[in-house]
Amino acid sequence: MPEIFDLSIILVASAIPPLVYLVWVRGWEICNREELKDLYRALAIGATYTVFFAVIVSTAFNSFFFGLFRM
Repeated sequence: MPEIFDLSIILVASAIPPLVYLVWVRGWEICNREELKDLYRALAIGATYTVFFAVIVSTAFNSFFFGLFRM
């Protein structure tokens, strides 16, 4: 059972670099106006931190509860 969650963490973690590339690089090229760049920068930073925070919390949550069940 823990192998499924380990695999899901690996899959989510492997999806982060392409998402960061899409958000930061491609989105930056799409936004040409200065006021859109500021808004887009704020959204991109918020989305990036949200994804990283979700991965960290889900990893800690899975590790903690599977540690309890293994005892």
